[in-house]
Amino acid sequence: MSPLYIPDPNNSKKQIPSPVTGSAAIGVFSFAEAPASKIIQKRPSYVVMNGPGTYAFLYHSTSSAGGEAYGTATTLDGGNYVTASTVADGASVKLDISPLAWIHATDVATGVTGQVTFVYKKTR
Repeated sequence: MSPLYIPDPNNSKKQIPSPVTGSAAIGVFSFAEAPASKIIQKRPSYVVMNGPGTYAFLYHSTSSAGGEAYGTATTLDGGNYVTASTVADGASVKLDISPLAWIHATDVATGVTGQVTFVYKKTR
């Protein structure tokens, strides 16, 4: 990782923010992902529910990131999913939560990638 500040070329008694370009920019800026339902993710800063329905989120799991939380609709990952909110048609709802995975709670099979966005905020 590059330093946050570099010497000011115009004044040796000052520092300026270092430029962030190329490969140094990776991992520095905030980003969003639309993970698939039931797949373990890195914990986000918050989530946004983008489509209608009732959603549930997983906060504890022994599965590894990128792996699937196993189980059935009622016992997915040992029943550790917590119902969070119901979204009406045309609405998006931001939740300040940091889950590992999500499901469409009323019908696990209908969870479509893009219905939930995981947002990762980075600070420089």
